Amino acid sequence: MLPQQGTDRLISSDTSEQALLASLSHPSVAAIYGLHELEGVRFLAMELVRGSTLTEEIARGLSPLRAVEIGAATADGLAAAHRENVTHRDLKPDNIMIDRDGRPKILDFGLAKVNVDPPSPDDETVLRDDTTTRKGTILGTVAYMSPEQAQGRAVGPRSDIFSLGIVLYERTTGRRPFTGENGISILTSILRDTPEPVTNLAPTVPEALAKIIRRCLEKRPDDRFDDASGLRAELSELRDQLVSDPGRAGPPPRASRRGLLATAAVILVLAGLLGNLWLKREAQQQWLNEEALPRLQSLTDEIQGLQEGRESWDAYVLARQIEEAAPDNPLLERLRPEFTREISITSDPPGAQVFVRYYDEPDADPLAMGTTPIEKVAYPAGITRI
Repeated sequence: MLPQQGTDRLISSDTSEQALLASLSHPSVAAIYGLHELEGVRFLAMELVRGSTLTEEIARGLSPLRAVEIGAATADGLAAAHRENVTHRDLKPDNIMIDRDGRPKILDFGLAKVNVDPPSPDDETVLRDDTTTRKGTILGTVAYMSPEQAQGRAVGPRSDIFSLGIVLYERTTGRRPFTGENGISILTSILRDTPEPVTNLAPTVPEALAKIIRRCLEKRPDDRFDDASGLRAELSELRDQLVSDPGRAGPPPRASRRGLLATAAVILVLAGLLGNLWLKREAQQQWLNEEALPRLQSLTDEIQGLQEGRESWDAYVLARQIEEAAPDNPLLERLRPEFTREISITSDPPGAQVFVRYYDEPDADPLAMGTTPIEKVAYPAGITRI
């Protein structure tokens, strides 16, 4: 559904703009069937894409080849929009779905800008002051904005290139290039900071991909790709190189019959010894990807600044379970500040064991926090009992 305020900035009343968006037909763009209104509520009818968001795919981890494949297909869909003079203005992992065939689909073109006329320097950009979509906020997500968008200046295809560069960086390294404690500090980082080189964070990433991402994230629009078609061409070429790279090394040496038998025997022994462990880890990974991480994202979305509620406690408990199974999970680390605060706990004398439970459940089993002194521990943000 579309926000009720600021809809003059959305693809709304202009039927020609609606028709143009509805005409966007591309395998990597979710189809828009039209803008409708029912009982005063305006909404877009859009293709239902079954699959998972790119945010969830990033949490599971992506190989460089897979990151390039998704990037090339996404850029291809974006290029189709740019050919029609449509700028998305809100590209982010949550707005890219990976369907059941593994194909990316760009969502949320309802916030796009149709550049029928050349953009004016007075064109306004309205900011979301958070990194996720919330009620009553429109046109742009702070963590994925271009410098010109962050300054409220006119935007075009090169703004989308910058946003897609942020997505590529996060997809490749598991973290965002520009961070901060709040919206203002994130915008300041976007305008001033140079991201840490991709290869420092992910040494296995090809230098060619790191170079493409650097160009996408140039501060000056003129230093980036003109539009998504140029980005698509370079990503597609890199994808083809990565796919063909094993063939350039020549075929693997043929194993002898004795070697094959010995290898088969070792595999059988290892399968017998490690079978149970493998099954356990598979079940654990399935729980993480299909239940735990999506549930943590949902709980965090429900908090919406009211950290004293039950959602913060439930998110904290679930996060501890996730951390045991997957330490340093990038999605967990990104969401943790939403439901925890950093505190230190001391006692006189030291050596006290500290336990915590949710305030409204005084008889529930407590969670152990450690033994004093406890320095800078992530503590649940809701109302609790120690």
